[in-house]
Amino acid sequence: MRFYTTAQNPFASKSSIFGVAKKGLILVVVSLFFATACNEKSKQKPSRLEAPPSHSVEEQIELERIEKEREEQERKAREKEEERHKTESNDEEIRLKREEARRQAVGQVIAKLETLKGDVYENVTIREVSPIGIAIRHDAGSRRVPFEELPLEMQQQFLFDPKEKEKALADERALQNAHLAQLQAAKVEKSEFQKTGQAEEYRLKVSKAVATKSARIQVLEDEIRSLESDVEREENKKYNRPQYYRDGRWVYGPGGISRAPEFRKKLEAKRQEYGVLKQQVAMLQVELDSMR
Repeated sequence: MRFYTTAQNPFASKSSIFGVAKKGLILVVVSLFFATACNEKSKQKPSRLEAPPSHSVEEQIELERIEKEREEQERKAREKEEERHKTESNDEEIRLKREEARRQAVGQVIAKLETLKGDVYENVTIREVSPIGIAIRHDAGSRRVPFEELPLEMQQQFLFDPKEKEKALADERALQNAHLAQLQAAKVEKSEFQKTGQAEEYRLKVSKAVATKSARIQVLEDEIRSLESDVEREENKKYNRPQYYRDGRWVYGPGGISRAPEFRKKLEAKRQEYGVLKQQVAMLQVELDSMR
């Protein structure tokens, strides 16, 4: 009996250890399999938290509409800017052509000029071409003929612009009003001198004014000639600019910086001052002659 009991105990102990080891091995294998499966699943499909937000069909359509509107607005802005540059380029070319045609016309002789109103002028010499019309000398005297009365071919030759004429007339009226105001002030001053018996003093004052304004006129004549040369020199810079073909015509590319607009403004101001002074001197001279 003792042998039997002793023999059985070792085997029972080994069986028990083998069973525990077997169960542990199974648990390890299952754990490894489960972990591997989880890793594969995480690689194949992102988790719910990491997934990008999805949009509904309506939201997607709205986003596409907004994007198209933005692209359309950018396209229209580009076209508008291109059109503006094109318009400015065309306006500059027309202005240069207009000024060149008017400058070349000065001194031109026309045997016979018949206006649209039916007026006829013989042996005409063009003295000046302004935004308002042409100043001419003819057998019977001189006159300024408005552009609207000139033949159509002459209007086209000088590139007549009604808007330019309207502005020039407004400036001319302003100068005339200022001149009339000065004349009125001079009449009041003359009356005061006559009342106080200081006619000789007034005559000396008028003579001094004529001399001062005449001297200023001579200075202006020199300044105007100089500015005319400056404008011509600056405008000739266009011949140094490259040309390229665009939209069926040749246009000038960017060139040197031209100061022609700056000189042109100065020239116009000098011419206006010159015209006003000439009128004032003429009126003062008539008044001075009447006091002798």
